Amino acid sequence: MSLLYSKKHLNDTNSGHYSEEYDIIEFVPSLKSFYMQGETHSIRTTFVRCYFQLMTFGKAKLVCAINQDGETVHTSYVVPKCFKFPMLSVNDYIIGPCFTRPDYRGQGIYPRVLEYICSHIGNIETLFYMCVDESNLPSIKGIEKSGFKKCGSAKKTRFLKRYYFD
Repeated sequence: MSLLYSKKHLNDTNSGHYSEEYDIIEFVPSLKSFYMQGETHSIRTTFVRCYFQLMTFGKAKLVCAINQDGETVHTSYVVPKCFKFPMLSVNDYIIGPCFTRPDYRGQGIYPRVLEYICSHIGNIETLFYMCVDESNLPSIKGIEKSGFKKCGSAKKTRFLKRYYFD
């Protein structure tokens, strides 16, 4: 089962403490460029990005943390209401999947990226949601550290893999 967390949009775009060690950037994959400069390519990543872009008609974004060497150390997908997430309102987003490179975990990058998303994307009416497996304790810790509150659970249908809130 997946736990569901939510957080309101933050009005202050200067909120959050973003490290000078990492640049946080927004990237919208397109058919011309699925990858940012310096990012490693993989078939799985290409498939996931293509899937989200097709499902959202090109509206899904990636928010990435880039280290001083120009390497991507964290990515979080920011997905608007679409077929896979019919329970969202028009202004809402679901964040995920998220990934931090193993050698950069435990440094607070994940919560900082989530704070950035909640203050720079959407508007005053936006709610952000995250679905996380109940056994994924490190992700839950990062989600709660960034101010998300548990608001229920979500289930995924077997056939089309659509999510529904309980």
